[in-house]
Amino acid sequence: MMNMKAKKITAAVENKEQFEAVLKSGKVNTCYIDSCYFDAFDYAGYVRAAHEKGVACGLRMPQLWRDKADKYFTDNAELIKSAGFDYYLFRNLEGLLFFKENGLLCNDSATIGDDVSINYDGSDAISKEASKEASSVSYMLDYSIYMFNKEAFSEIMTMLEASDCAAEFSGITLPLELNLRELKRLNADIKNQIAKNAVFEDNAAAEEAASAECRISTELTIYGRVPMMVSSQCVKKTAAGCDKKPATLTLKDRTGALMPVKNCCRFCFGTVYNSVPSVLYDMTKEVEEINADSLRYEFTTETGREVVAVLNGEKPENGAFTRGHFKKSVE
Repeated sequence: MMNMKAKKITAAVENKEQFEAVLKSGKVNTCYIDSCYFDAFDYAGYVRAAHEKGVACGLRMPQLWRDKADKYFTDNAELIKSAGFDYYLFRNLEGLLFFKENGLLCNDSATIGDDVSINYDGSDAISKEASKEASSVSYMLDYSIYMFNKEAFSEIMTMLEASDCAAEFSGITLPLELNLRELKRLNADIKNQIAKNAVFEDNAAAEEAASAECRISTELTIYGRVPMMVSSQCVKKTAAGCDKKPATLTLKDRTGALMPVKNCCRFCFGTVYNSVPSVLYDMTKEVEEINADSLRYEFTTETGREVVAVLNGEKPENGAFTRGHFKKSVE
């Protein structure tokens, strides 16, 4: 694993085995659990398990936001607000606006007492008698939200302010499509723009703005299978019929490469992933040049053992990986 003491390390996981491996590694500051594969009734238990290990816990939203997402997050609003998440990771603006409009960008934290019970065994519960106090939850924007240059970042900031979503905004995920030179420039442009926006004649206003703006961080993905396609057309339904059970299938392309396909039944869509993961965590010098505030590992098909191996800096088990667009960006 990269020896970068000043860098925050985050990880995104899609099952309990990966989650437990991340906590066991002792190398991660924040762990995102995926709303596609973790049940709302278990959220509080996972948050508590992470906090007991000194790890912040976030909830990653679905890649597609449609009616099923509206219903799921409406039906489970109280479980989400009472879970105690530290962060949300939004992969589209529809999800962010839904959370804002429905009062979900906050936690209802129960005070510590004998009437509060939270268990990490699938039977999570918070007593109705527990006193609550609301606190806002910070959120990150994922790389699926367009942010290729400083103009796009500025436009996003304007949209967030117009939608009254700027207060909880904590940062962006740098795009996957840019190369090293472009990532360095974009990260520097964003930091410069943040600093420029924090200049006021009034010292008190300047300090307040600077304090708020410095929360806005950049995050670079240094490991994970890149989504090649996200579609409402379910491969499993086409191949074998819909049984409403998540599964991982495989597609073979014309070169013979095998691409994992994961179907998210909760929100009714499927994701086709690259046949090999993108690996940047061994490129220490180049990653340091970008100067992102945090580095992310994204786990999809990995076993717990593979999660630990990657976090320890070992190469993927079968030895096959790609650098993605790190050396050659999208034309």
